[in-house]
Amino acid sequence: PREQESLPGETLPEEGGKPENSITAADGEAAIKASSPVPVMRVAGGEAGGNFIGYYLVDAFSKIWIVGMVLIGLVRILHYHLAMKSLRRWSCPVDEEKTLMIYRRICRKLQIRRPPKLWMGTRLSTPVLAGIKRTGLYLTQQEYSREELRFIFSHELTHFRRRDLWYKMFLMAVNTIYWFNPVLYWMRREADRTVENLCDGWVVKDYSAGERIRYGKLLLKTASFQSGVPYMTTGFNN
Repeated sequence: PREQESLPGETLPEEGGKPENSITAADGEAAIKASSPVPVMRVAGGEAGGNFIGYYLVDAFSKIWIVGMVLIGLVRILHYHLAMKSLRRWSCPVDEEKTLMIYRRICRKLQIRRPPKLWMGTRLSTPVLAGIKRTGLYLTQQEYSREELRFIFSHELTHFRRRDLWYKMFLMAVNTIYWFNPVLYWMRREADRTVENLCDGWVVKDYSAGERIRYGKLLLKTASFQSGVPYMTTGFNN
């Protein structure tokens, strides 16, 4: 038989043997089947579709939530700003000595060193405590007796001392952030009632039975009036 020549570094297979690193047709078919992406693409495609729908829903809800929060917040801030601007425009400082004397006495009793400024509102139907930064106590043009003034000042200055305006602002902020939750609207109303009940209880704790009756009558007297000022205030008619 004719001798087979080989190049340097080349290893010839033995007679009837299989060359090294050779791929047969069966091996190629098995490799193609093993590396086929069809089964993998089916699973990945299903997971990708579900993830896309979930991401789309979360993204849509987030955008609606943020847009609603911003709009409601801007409307409430604008309404509060305009209402306070109108309240200060139609009010003037109280200069009646009798009223100021009672006011100072109640401030000393409650240990309030920097009391809110006392105003007379020409368009108010009930006394209110209003203003987060420049807090003021606004009286109406109605004539009050000395005892009624004492009741009103004690009530509103108790709110001031307890920082109830800031508490109501916090409730409003939470309600604005989670504006889509109806439970928070109910919770805010109940919290307002609790704030007023706690304030009334603190005011009358040292009153006699007769004073408590007259205090309750004054509350009923102003209960039907509307203050005409925004939410973040405390009114005697509440």
